[in-house]
Amino acid sequence: MSKEIKRKISESHKGKKLSEEHKRKLSLSHVGKIGFWLGKKRSKEDRIKMGLSKIGKKFSPERIEKMRFKSLGNKSRTGQKRSKEEIRKMILKNIGQKRSEETKRKMSLSQKGKPHPWHSGKKHHGWGKKMSEDQRKKISESLKGRIPWNKGIPYLKIKGESHPNWKGGVSPENKKIRMSLDLKLWRDSVFTRDGYTCQKYGIKGVKFNAHHIQNFAKYPELRFAIDNGITLSDKAHKEFHKKYGRSNNTRGQLQEFLNQKNV
Repeated sequence: MSKEIKRKISESHKGKKLSEEHKRKLSLSHVGKIGFWLGKKRSKEDRIKMGLSKIGKKFSPERIEKMRFKSLGNKSRTGQKRSKEEIRKMILKNIGQKRSEETKRKMSLSQKGKPHPWHSGKKHHGWGKKMSEDQRKKISESLKGRIPWNKGIPYLKIKGESHPNWKGGVSPENKKIRMSLDLKLWRDSVFTRDGYTCQKYGIKGVKFNAHHIQNFAKYPELRFAIDNGITLSDKAHKEFHKKYGRSNNTRGQLQEFLNQKNV
């Protein structure tokens, strides 16, 4: 398709509003597809154009509400704590971003007077205090004789499945896919099919996870297959991975897990 034809098509669609039904069909048509821009970088010119196109644009109250709250189950995030996975995603999203001095100043002002999130407003008992030589000596003595978990293991060997924080092969490419719109649509489709209900405990209104039945890293062709997902509450999801680990998970493991009597 030539640039001229593309331009004409673009011009013909300007000012048109899509119906909610049309939007829903477009959204469903993209489920299971990997986004065109996944793993690619937009040019500086494209980014400037995108930024300029949003100047003065007003969002509907519904859109603002969606932007303010992340949908987990059918509840808003008000009063809920973020999971380690969510925090990790947020950190990865912000890596490499450069903020202007004005933005930094505004962020700093917005946090003034607020308690630090790491200690929830309660200062650690040792906050601002210096340990005496006697205290340091006692701590040192108490640690004598303890054998570190990684003693005798060369650093380079503590990687992959040997590392205690192994997540089942979450490569940089896998991270991008896990944060993509396609996976969010897949997750929402799994939740909708299961009626926002934990398939282990049959409960609603809690934090949910869309669990990949066949391992995410090992079966890339099944990542966006709706029948390869199941809705589990956060509690059930943690229990599953505690029992079976995070790598090489299978349908048989899930079936065994679901058949176990609830405690």
